[in-house]
Amino acid sequence: MGRLGHTTAAAGTCTMERSTHPACRLTPGRAATGDDTVAVARLGAVTARMNTMAEELSTGDLTLHALRVSDAPELHSIFSDPATHTIGAGVVSDIETTRDWLRRRDERRSQHGVTWYGVRSMAGTLIGTAGLFIGRTGMEPEIGFEIRSSDQGRGHGTRAARAVVTEAHRAGWTRVWATVRPSNVASLRALARVGFVADRTEDDERGGLVYLRHEDR
Repeated sequence: MGRLGHTTAAAGTCTMERSTHPACRLTPGRAATGDDTVAVARLGAVTARMNTMAEELSTGDLTLHALRVSDAPELHSIFSDPATHTIGAGVVSDIETTRDWLRRRDERRSQHGVTWYGVRSMAGTLIGTAGLFIGRTGMEPEIGFEIRSSDQGRGHGTRAARAVVTEAHRAGWTRVWATVRPSNVASLRALARVGFVADRTEDDERGGLVYLRHEDR
């Protein structure tokens, strides 16, 4: 998981880290799709027992819609914003890269039911994204979320993450993971508010990485 906003916001977020965004650096053996190909290949038997996550979610003053390739222009304004997209290799300059990312999210929804949502305000403005992906945590999905810098600090990321986790459990996933750097205190606090608990800390080439889990109750 990346920074919560750019480490200063109390409830904006970015939890995609390198394993979900096309511009992010990939670990050895990780596919350029941004998902772990071994985990994705093995996931079919598991997801056959799951329901596809809902097309639309709502929480307070936010609405979450499953993202489509047609959302690329709006989404690219977030991915190309240096004040918002501070993770991995940073901003995405090419809108085709954003479209490719959206195509892969659509494929994962079709294949495994895991869904990535656009987060919209009451006015209908796209202010961020939130969803599930197949990454470091193998056969169990990981959550990611990102809120535009100008909309951070209002609890939007926390509410969006809670809505995604609730829907993931409804769809049949008994455990959802998150990963975050120990220095990213804001994200750790936001995840704690959603109900995530620390499971372990592992090291990668960039240092420590805290694994947190959310169990269906």
